[in-house]
Amino acid sequence: MLFLAGIVGVLVYLVARSRRLLIEALSEAEHATNLSRYLPEPVARLFADQGLEVLSRGRHQEAAVLFADIMGFTRLAERLPPEAITDSDSAAPA
Repeated sequence: MLFLAGIVGVLVYLVARSRRLLIEALSEAEHATNLSRYLPEPVARLFADQGLEVLSRGRHQEAAVLFADIMGFTRLAERLPPEAITDSDSAAPA
């Protein structure tokens, strides 16, 4: 009888531990998913895995930056309300 109680005790412990690990894994996955809504996927994954400290350190990386100037856009934007600038029908020059 004592042997059976020991087996039941071990099984209860293992089930409780497995459940806790599953809940932690689901919580971490949800956390990473929520971060990817606001950050690019690689940055969200890095942040979820290593925490905020990793983002405060610098790193070397190749990057390209594009500056574009649309002729006459500033003059047009000054005359239009903010909503009309993003509306493709309203922003067309008359």
